[in-house]
Amino acid sequence: MKISKNCIYCGKEFVAHRLTTKYCSPDCNKKHYKIRIKKGEISESQQNEKAIKESIYKQQYLLNNKAHLSIKETCELLGLSRSTIYRLIKDQKLKVLKIGARIIIHRSDIEDMIKSHSKTYIPDQVENIKANFNINNYYYIGEIINLYGISEKGLYSLLINHLVDKVQIGSYTYVLKTDIKKLLGNPENL
Repeated sequence: MKISKNCIYCGKEFVAHRLTTKYCSPDCNKKHYKIRIKKGEISESQQNEKAIKESIYKQQYLLNNKAHLSIKETCELLGLSRSTIYRLIKDQKLKVLKIGARIIIHRSDIEDMIKSHSKTYIPDQVENIKANFNINNYYYIGEIINLYGISEKGLYSLLINHLVDKVQIGSYTYVLKTDIKKLLGNPENL
């Protein structure tokens, strides 16, 4: 995007690449900045910025110390959208108190909801596999592809069709060597 503008400092016409560009060159920018410092414009903007930061800090302090929160404050505290908060209320995962049309949420109820959602159930089968996992008994998917010269898509379709268990650890998938040897034979024979 190219926009024709006039420099704020020297008044010369120039082509800007952005809507926010105000100066035709870095020199004009520097010279105008020095003038603005002398006039006191820069210190005013810095004071305004400081006042905004203090206001945000005060707001955050009040939010962290309130016992009862509105929907908006709950959104800010948890970093969730309004629709997510309303869904939690509808699913009765978050308790609320209604006073007229206003909804109030106790901080303790928010903390209880978070504690109840932080525990996830891990099946015993997964725990057993991870406890007894020995990498020497498994092939990594990339190893199988290299050893047997099979495509990744073909390998996954074989594993799915024969109901072969896969172990996912991080971003890596492993399959028992014995299962692969039953399906594809020994790699030494190829």
